[in-house]
Formats: sequence, C-alpha cells, structure tokens
Amino acid sequence: MSVAIWTATCIGIDIPCYITQHCSSIQTLTLSCGSRNIVGSAANDILKVYHENNNLTQLIIQHAGLQNGGHLVVAATLRYCTKLEYIKLSCDINDEHVLPMVEALRGHSSLVEFNLGRNRIGNVGCDALATLLRDPNNNVQYLDLSFNQIGDDGAIAIANSLANNSKLRVLYLHQNPFKVGVSNAYMRSLCDTSSLNSTYSSNHTLYHL
Repeated sequence: MSVAIWTATCIGIDIPCYITQHCSSIQTLTLSCGSRNIVGSAANDILKVYHENNNLTQLIIQHAGLQNGGHLVVAATLRYCTKLEYIKLSCDINDEHVLPMVEALRGHSSLVEFNLGRNRIGNVGCDALATLLRDPNNNVQYLDLSFNQIGDDGAIAIANSLANNSKLRVLYLHQNPFKVGVSNAYMRSLCDTSSLNSTYSSNHTLYHL
C-alpha cells in the first residue's frame, strides 16, 4: 500500500479544513509553521482533522508556537492518533508542555521513535518521560533528548527508568547541562556489578548512549 506524504508549510497560507477532510490516505504529516502559533493558524485546523482520522503513522511538527494552548492541541492529536510509530516535535517545548503530551501517549504501543531534540525540556519533563519509559506497554526504541535543558536530576530520572526497560535501544542526551558524573547512574542501570543477580538483571538492551 502506498503511503501518502503531505508537507504543509503554514506561513500565511489559509488551508480550508474541508480540503484536509478528504486526505484520508495520508499517513505521514509534516507541519513547518515558521514560528507561528499553532492556535489560530492552518496548522490547528489540520491537526484537528486527524483527531477523527486515525491513519497517521508519522508526525513531524517543527518551528511552531505553542502559546494559548497550542501544546494541548498537539497533545490531543497524540492521544487520538494511536497508530503513530514516529514522532518528531521541535516546537520550543518546555516542561509544562511535555506533561500532557506524555499523558496522551500513555498506553500507545505502536510508538517506536520519539524525537524531542532541540526544545527546552528540563528535569520535570524528564520525570514525566521516565514514567513513559517505565510503562510496560511502552515500545519506544529511539529517544532523542539532545539540545534541551536537562540537569542532573532529570538525567538521573531517565537513567533510573532504564533499570527494567527492555525496549529502548538508542538514547541521545548530548548538549544538556548535566554533570559528567551523572554517567555513573547510567552505568549502574546498564551493568550493576554489586552482585551476580544485579548484573544479570541489568539493562542489556540499550546499545547507543
């Protein structure tokens, strides 16, 4: 089956909602909004269409403003689009924004790649993401948190969530302001040498950190 790809650049373009309602075959959607706020733009109308059309498997939203509840529009889209396998969000997302997005994805077993690089996610956002990684229904294999604002506590929260995670294979954390010593928390999760049983039960899935 062919995959329809629609890239919409929402800069000064009025895309009538009735057009998007006929795009039932689209599985990959890329929205590049030129820093315009999602609320009040064509991007808002486009995303709402996919609250009823659950065919999306890939969603990319970049250069979009999330003021005035824009992050809730994105979260609602994530909640309704339960077949998403790949998500990339580069929208200046902060801790407040990421919380409802994580809640929206809870229980979604199809998601494999989650790219949140180049945002403003900090320790609180990492706490939320850690709950997602601990969820037994989670199947995320690739998580990109590079170029954010993650400190020691956030990085450690992610590390601790890997203790019983057998799905994540690739984790990017570079260009975040946590200390080098935090790497010890990852070493303990990946290879706990305190006892033979601890070594055996350590995380042996993650191969790229």
